[in-house]
Amino acid sequence: MLALGFLFGKQGATKESFLLGKREIPWWLLLVSIVATETSAVTFLSLPGKSYASGGSCQILQLTLGYILGRLLIVRFLLPVFFRGEIFTAYEVLQKHFGKTVRLVASSIFLVARNVSDGLRLFLGAILLQTAFGIDMTYCVVLITAITAAYAIVGGVSAVVYNDFVQFVVYILGGLLVLYLLIVRSPEGISGITQFAIETGRSQVFNYSPSLTAPSITFWSGLIGGAFLTFATHGA
Repeated sequence: MLALGFLFGKQGATKESFLLGKREIPWWLLLVSIVATETSAVTFLSLPGKSYASGGSCQILQLTLGYILGRLLIVRFLLPVFFRGEIFTAYEVLQKHFGKTVRLVASSIFLVARNVSDGLRLFLGAILLQTAFGIDMTYCVVLITAITAAYAIVGGVSAVVYNDFVQFVVYILGGLLVLYLLIVRSPEGISGITQFAIETGRSQVFNYSPSLTAPSITFWSGLIGGAFLTFATHGA
């Protein structure tokens, strides 16, 4: 990870190369990077546990409908703006239309919110490192933070994208391995797992309740909330 950061850091330190990778990053690599970025330790550790817990289900998947809607909104309203001129971030769009104050407020809120949420992801990653190697939690957090910050600062977006690709391959292979072990070590195999999920309601995906106080995600909150979330994160 560090090697990739320093490799791309040597290719120039211009604003365009740091933020846009000289506009030379392959589309398929960007695609994998986006998926790898939004699929974090929360996806692999928190969500399966929540789904398996008492009363849990797969209703969290309703968020993906909102994610799709949010991406379509980005394609329709933001991408044309980016491709028309020399605009590097969505914050420049805000400054152009609403002024510097709005840009500063929006970027500050985004940074605070992302640091809080990424703090959870960092903590979960540190738990894995601590469990695997028996290292003190503080050292795990510092180690992951230092390495990630180093390759991102030195190599810019190119280093981030290529590292995302490596991480994507690692966690997909790891996920498939875990799935395989769950199936082969289950007494009744995949049929038993499927039957258990159906009988206990854990396979339920859709909940069309109009309630605003439902204890879990509904179709409407997933669609609307997921769209706003994706429009904010991917748009920025």
